[in-house]
Amino acid sequence: MDARQFEQAEQILQELLEFAPRELRGWKMLARLQRDMGKIEAGIKSATIALRLKQELNQQPPAPVSLRLAQMCWQQGDHHSALGMLHELLTRQPQQPQLLALKTQWEQELAQ
Repeated sequence: MDARQFEQAEQILQELLEFAPRELRGWKMLARLQRDMGKIEAGIKSATIALRLKQELNQQPPAPVSLRLAQMCWQQGDHHSALGMLHELLTRQPQQPQLLALKTQWEQELAQ
């Protein structure tokens, strides 16, 4: 990339981060780009923000998971969340018949 392309990429990332300031990947990309452009201080600032966001994400409690909540998500059409919760429940109780039956049922519904 030439200098003009680097500047354009930096501007696009900065605009994205103004709109979505908690976008971890955007801050990481901006930090790398700024480093490659020789903007060391700006790159350090962007990397510091990325690190802070990553630490915040790691400290967040896990999302609540329950069979009832998974079923409600499924009924509302949020199949992705419902399947994620079901997967988490099966990780905790891999042989639980009710969970295995629900998994089979949902997979069949998705296949239709």
